[in-house]
Amino acid sequence: MPPAFRNKGYKEGISLQIWSDPTCDSTMDIELKVDYLGSLGKLWMRYRTLFAAFPLLVVTLAIRKQFSVYDRTGVYMSFSESMNQCIRSSLPVLFVALTCLSMYFATASEAVLHNAPSWSSGWGANGTATQLDFAINDLLLGSQDSFFWFLIPLFGVACAGICIAVNYVTLLITYAFAFVYRKIRAIPARADDGRYAI
Repeated sequence: MPPAFRNKGYKEGISLQIWSDPTCDSTMDIELKVDYLGSLGKLWMRYRTLFAAFPLLVVTLAIRKQFSVYDRTGVYMSFSESMNQCIRSSLPVLFVALTCLSMYFATASEAVLHNAPSWSSGWGANGTATQLDFAINDLLLGSQDSFFWFLIPLFGVACAGICIAVNYVTLLITYAFAFVYRKIRAIPARADDGRYAI
């Protein structure tokens, strides 16, 4: 969860308050349900830049692998083969590095916020202070909490899977068009004199 609009307690997270009539002596039933589709939609909207940047990074690494193999051997490998090699070598290293950097920056930015002078810690401390600090969520995930370190490799694996799926769907569409084109080319054309011409 992003920090509250007026940040009283950053570490509170979500809190529920239940108000009831103290004179009414009855039991209260509370039922919480998870809205899975709504949660997926909010997940997509919150991390949409991450879902745009990670596939671009994965495809760039795969193309880099294709060019490096071509420079060494003279053979241009397919995207599937280069993704296979990237999954074995460079992608895990990249995800570990991004996770460590994200945790380091979260710890460093939290230390900066705790060491800030008292006159600059609240909104309205002076006449020029802004109500919202847009630089507060400037990390990869948009959150300064290092608790969610596992989201970076999770989204990285998901984006690599998306790239592989898009590659296979594109290959399937290409093969379908090639099959239809080959069948159309196999139909003999009728000449003007009534004979078949090939």
